Amino acid sequence: MAKGFRYLDELIHGDETEIFLDSDIVLEDVEEFQYEDGINIDVDDLVIDGNGFSIDGCGKARLFYCTGENIVIRNLTLKNGFSRQNGGAIHIDEGEMTIIDSQICNNESSEDGGAIFNEDGVLNVQKSSFIGNVAGDFGGAINNWGELEISESSFETNRANNGAAVFNDSSVMKAIDSRFVANVSIKCGAIFNNDTAELTVEKSIFSRNKAQNGGALVNDESDVNIADCIFEDNNSSLDGGAIVNFSEMTIVESRFTGNKSDCNGGAIFNKKADLVIRKSLFESNESAGKGTAIYGDDCELSIAESSFSGSFDDEISLENSVYDCEDTSFDDG
Repeated sequence: MAKGFRYLDELIHGDETEIFLDSDIVLEDVEEFQYEDGINIDVDDLVIDGNGFSIDGCGKARLFYCTGENIVIRNLTLKNGFSRQNGGAIHIDEGEMTIIDSQICNNESSEDGGAIFNEDGVLNVQKSSFIGNVAGDFGGAINNWGELEISESSFETNRANNGAAVFNDSSVMKAIDSRFVANVSIKCGAIFNNDTAELTVEKSIFSRNKAQNGGALVNDESDVNIADCIFEDNNSSLDGGAIVNFSEMTIVESRFTGNKSDCNGGAIFNKKADLVIRKSLFESNESAGKGTAIYGDDCELSIAESSFSGSFDDEISLENSVYDCEDTSFDDG
């Protein structure tokens, strides 16, 4: 039989350092206003082991508000959280949280961070999935204003106006061995890296994400390093089927296949930016405008040891730009 939010609140504040749930936790009708902002985790050094159970906000309340340090959530489903502001499931306020082997699904915020809003905190996500979370503005799954590291995790069918999976603003983010699939946004289908942020993505897959601009990734006034990644079947109704870049980006040992834009840059749209590509493959990308693979405007482009499935003139379109291309193959038919 399910238990209410008050039950979990009392466990958290009962001097335990490790909590093992023995039932689902479901917001009761009489608890809605008391826990509208979530159960307050204001203690340090706490483990909440869900034991395969779930915490359900019933679409009426956030699940956790975290200011504590060294908080670990594992083997738990966090679902149906709601906030009229930020962080539908969790708001981290200068706290430190690690999420392991958990599912975060169907949470919603009216503003930013459909599942999690990380405000000047530290968030580590391992072997977890974010599914069907929605933000009214930035970050369908996560809005990050702190430190964020993601490993062996997946983001699927999340939605937002900007950054359907993650919006990384003025912060540091690293994603390793993770999957971003079928996320949908107006601007940036998966990860939006913004305003002096630092983003590193390694050994990850971006597939079937959609946006008006930047089907999978947008980088604006920030730095991005991409290594050993796959971008496949992402779609943009305007520019950049996979990526839109307005700043500095390095791509190494990655593959771009079947991405499509309805304007310019079937795989990558690069404007007033520096783009370095090494040991990468571009195959069967499409653009209704210019640059089946890459479109560049007022930019610097450096390509080496890479391969393109079409001719140079079809694959790369440059305007007012400087480029060098070494040890790279094109298929001229």
